[in-house]
Amino acid sequence: MSGGPISTIDEVRERISTVVVAPATDPLVDAFAALDDLKARVMEGLVSFVRSGGHDVDGFGSPIGWLRAHVPMTAHEAARWVAQARCLAQWPTLAALFHDRQLNPGQIEVVCRAVPKPLVAFYAEHDAEVSPLLVGLCIDDTQTAIRDWVAKADAVMSPDPSEAIDPDQPLDPAAHLRVSPFGTDRTALSGELDSGNGAIVAHALAVATRPDRDGEERLVSQRNAEALRDICAHYLAHHPTRRRARNHPHLNLTVDLPGLYKAILAGRGVHTADQLEVFLAARSVSLLEEAVIRHALATSTGRPTTVDGHTLPPAVVTTIFGTGSTISRVLMADGEVLDHGRRVRCATGPLRDAVLIRDTGCRFPTSTGDRCDAPAVWIDGHHLTHWRHGGHTDLDNTLAVCARHHGVVHRDGWTIGADPATGAVTITRPDGRTTTGPPRAARPPDLPLHHPALDSLTPHPPPDDAAHTVTATIGHHSPGFAAALEDLADALLSDEPGGIWAWPRSPG
Repeated sequence: MSGGPISTIDEVRERISTVVVAPATDPLVDAFAALDDLKARVMEGLVSFVRSGGHDVDGFGSPIGWLRAHVPMTAHEAARWVAQARCLAQWPTLAALFHDRQLNPGQIEVVCRAVPKPLVAFYAEHDAEVSPLLVGLCIDDTQTAIRDWVAKADAVMSPDPSEAIDPDQPLDPAAHLRVSPFGTDRTALSGELDSGNGAIVAHALAVATRPDRDGEERLVSQRNAEALRDICAHYLAHHPTRRRARNHPHLNLTVDLPGLYKAILAGRGVHTADQLEVFLAARSVSLLEEAVIRHALATSTGRPTTVDGHTLPPAVVTTIFGTGSTISRVLMADGEVLDHGRRVRCATGPLRDAVLIRDTGCRFPTSTGDRCDAPAVWIDGHHLTHWRHGGHTDLDNTLAVCARHHGVVHRDGWTIGADPATGAVTITRPDGRTTTGPPRAARPPDLPLHHPALDSLTPHPPPDDAAHTVTATIGHHSPGFAAALEDLADALLSDEPGGIWAWPRSPG
């Protein structure tokens, strides 16, 4: 666009009519950026419209009805716009960051969708502190950060949650599935599942899906329909009685150590500060271990993730692994072949699982910092040092990339490499331009949530003398501390009853 500043919608329309968007990368990216600017301006007006109740002037009962009457929108689109406007009307800091273009529309949609209605007012109390921390994050990191915050906020607002989910209990009433025959030869399936059961169903469909035959080109929905039929047929063939069997699916779940502690505590019914005090009073624990436990309960969500990016609540882990236990075993690479050298070319079996868990999906870097959205079943193991150049099939030389990007990095003129220290991946295009992704272990900031229920769980520093003693002990890598860590590792890998809680304890 050219000319002076634009102040009316008519001027915008007139300028737009002269714009030509070339079918090339840079012009299309610029066009979408301009569209985001316009969305921010439109949302600013809609927020004021919703706040003032402008829909009532025209006799409409809600802004959604007003939008559908005046703008060609589906009911879903109108509801989404109004939901975001209502949230932004209560979150002035987030709204200001959006209107100033420090946050993009994708981030706004992620936040508004992630914060459930019961927590909208609660987020408003923390808006000024939390929202600025989202500036500069990509969409994926924004989603991870806000989901973690919502998990902590939900725990604060529900100070006395129920015990861990029993797999014999029915599904959450919010989950539902309808089977509705219509016509003479069709049946419609519709419904919703919670995140844990949804991950199980998605994984089962991926395993049961067969490849297309020669000349066959099926849609994903068609593959899913056939896979669901095969799963149901298999169940009927192998379970002739009505007794419910526990065939737990094989899912790779990843969780950091504080999250593991939090999930273990959840599995033992420890959710609140009072429950933690009872739990600790029944056990003789060291000062260091008590601090670790308190820190995990106060700061971690305890939510594992699948390699496809599904985030699961701690109680779902109990559901998957059986009644009465949170995690039955922590799987390591011990005893499995993860270095095939030059004997095997493709990364398969345990090596592929290890690469997927480490890289959590395709590592091809995008200019926005977001992840490639290819599912785990599309992931290949790419040799950083090419096989034809003598590269080995091992964990250090293998990078997770999807099938499409694997083809790209093997084109003439393209190169890809990873920083051995951070794992950050850099691609170089034929024209010399480079793009570098975030470090492998990078994760978004932990959004703060100051609340008495959480502050009471935060470990207080020990007295000065004790602090100096602990620091000196750790700093000198004393044999006792190293032995304690070895005992902890043994407990994590143990099949004995008690698991990690079999870790030896001493009063000091």
